[in-house]
Amino acid sequence: MFLPYGTGALLVRDGAALRAAHEATADYLPAMPHPTDFYDPSQHGPDLSRGFPGLRVWLCVKLFGANAFRDAIVEKRALAVDAARRIAVLPGIVNRRAARILSLFAFHLTWPGASRDDEDRATRALMDETTRRGRP
Repeated sequence: MFLPYGTGALLVRDGAALRAAHEATADYLPAMPHPTDFYDPSQHGPDLSRGFPGLRVWLCVKLFGANAFRDAIVEKRALAVDAARRIAVLPGIVNRRAARILSLFAFHLTWPGASRDDEDRATRALMDETTRRGRP
């Protein structure tokens, strides 16, 4: 969803059961008010003292709307399918025929007489050059 790694959210049917599974108390922790009086994200997940990564998801969906994310994902998938189709017809490219349901695809370079190591080095060099240029 175009958000930083480590961002995530989980939708649950029973928040009380989730809290019961992760609730933590100890002498060094402040006393928590009754669960219905105060929402404390640390009591709803295993991280206790970590941040609240679900907030990034909620805030972005709230600000931009779910349709903006749907449209962007559909566009990126269409670009990947088109790129995979174009790359598949190039000589020296082996396009992995995995189902293209995501906005990515796998391929590698090959040529007659090439060893697997030669192919891997050439494919990595292509990836490095593409990354260095910053554009396709």
